[in-house]
Amino acid sequence: MAAQERWYNQDGLTVRFGARPSDEDENVASQPSTAGKIQEIVLKSRDATDIPLNDATGEAAGEFANSAFIPADATVIGVRIKSDTGLTSGGAASLLVGAYTIDAASGQLVAVDADGFVAAADNAIADLDADGETLSLDKSAAAALLGKASVGSAAVVVALAVDTAVYTAGALTVTIEYTHQG
Repeated sequence: MAAQERWYNQDGLTVRFGARPSDEDENVASQPSTAGKIQEIVLKSRDATDIPLNDATGEAAGEFANSAFIPADATVIGVRIKSDTGLTSGGAASLLVGAYTIDAASGQLVAVDADGFVAAADNAIADLDADGETLSLDKSAAAALLGKASVGSAAVVVALAVDTAVYTAGALTVTIEYTHQG
């Protein structure tokens, strides 16, 4: 099919036709664990240069509209960041991992807390500049929602952003563990 095979409708949802490559949804969270007290979602970014600067507020929800979410009133208890390919930056890039809702009218992300799960103070480019490095964070981290408060009364999607400078290369995997008493 030579015509456009994927686009976003007025609600920001993805519409697709045709075969899909295995890495098409590379920046969308999956929810591999749904049993037990501790659950997790995994967010892969196969190209860190696609991660927006500062926060994802105002970005089109696009793929996030179909992604895994953290349910209302859940508490995130841990975050692991693994550099699948070492991250590089022309400046002092720090990863931000935040909680967002999706505005039904505009289809854009709205920040609940743009660095609620991983704040700039929790990491630096040097933490993840080699292949396979892993950074584990818990409630002792600076992020306001990590082990300290629930995500709030609405379910949230997780989005990545960078602080100060963008990444110029690299790939990473973010695993978020949470508990939910629902």
